[in-house]
Amino acid sequence: MKERDRNTAEKFKILDKVQKFESELLKIDGVTEVDFDLSGFYDNMNYVIFLTKYSIPINVEAYFEKRKKLIRDVVETAKNNGLKMT
Repeated sequence: MKERDRNTAEKFKILDKVQKFESELLKIDGVTEVDFDLSGFYDNMNYVIFLTKYSIPINVEAYFEKRKKLIRDVVETAKNNGLKMT
C-alpha cells in the first residue's frame, strides 16, 4: 500500500480493514498488486476505490476462463469485506 493511502486509512481509522482487504486480494491466484485511492474520504465520500493488477500468461490454456474466475474472486472478496459496487 502506498504511504499516502496508509496515512489516509490511519486518519480515518480504517487501516486494519484496508490491510485485511489488500491481503485477501493478494492471495487470489494471478493478482500481483493492489492500488487504492482513498482521497474521497477527505471530502466525506467514504468510498474505497481499488484497482487490482493481475498477470495471467496469454498462452495459458483457458485464459478467458481464468480471467473470469479472477474477476469473480476479486468481486467476491470485496463483497466479503463489506464493499458494494457503485
